[in-house]
Amino acid sequence: MKPETRGYLESALDKILAGELLPAVQWLEEDMPVKSMKDLCIGYIVGAILGIAHIAILFGEGRFSSAEEDVEVRAMIKRRLPEIGTKIEEELNR
Repeated sequence: MKPETRGYLESALDKILAGELLPAVQWLEEDMPVKSMKDLCIGYIVGAILGIAHIAILFGEGRFSSAEEDVEVRAMIKRRLPEIGTKIEEELNR
């Protein structure tokens, strides 16, 4: 993956975490029982950044992501899980 693409993905994750997470997922509770809002938020963030990664590589580099790049994106998310968890807890405890 190009360094520019990696930087774009880190920036995208920063923007996701800078916004409000709960409004993006709370609407689901109306139609589907949610056992853990924290788990739902984590799934939302992981799904969003994985989707952004695939689109960024496809449009930015003109190809589908490789298995190695998928591992790299997952490693980036894993590295930032403590930050993601903290952000979610902050919103849930307001």
